[in-house]
Amino acid sequence: MVGLLEKDKWIKKTGRTKGHIGRTAVNYEIRPDAVYIASVDLGGTKVRVYISDLGCNIMGEKSEPTDPKGHLNIIRQISRLCKETALTHRIDIRKLALAVVGVPGVPGRKPEEF
Repeated sequence: MVGLLEKDKWIKKTGRTKGHIGRTAVNYEIRPDAVYIASVDLGGTKVRVYISDLGCNIMGEKSEPTDPKGHLNIIRQISRLCKETALTHRIDIRKLALAVVGVPGVPGRKPEEF
């Protein structure tokens, strides 16, 4: 697993342990800019997008009023906001690895129940 993370440049070697009995251990460090995460706060009146690196540093953010038409329009809005935020803050869109969306409401209900 560590080999895959190193191959994909998510981590890098920073050295080896010294002064211990037995084999030395290799030390690794996370590469904060390996990938980025989009966090979305979807509210009834506002949509906020934050993009952070693997070091939990917020690299960019953007917000605007929630699309009043709802449904697929909001999904498109979130997608557009993620792309615009990445572009504005010079984040390679290909490095956006994950999006997490927080929404108000009751979990576990089918769309037809609304």
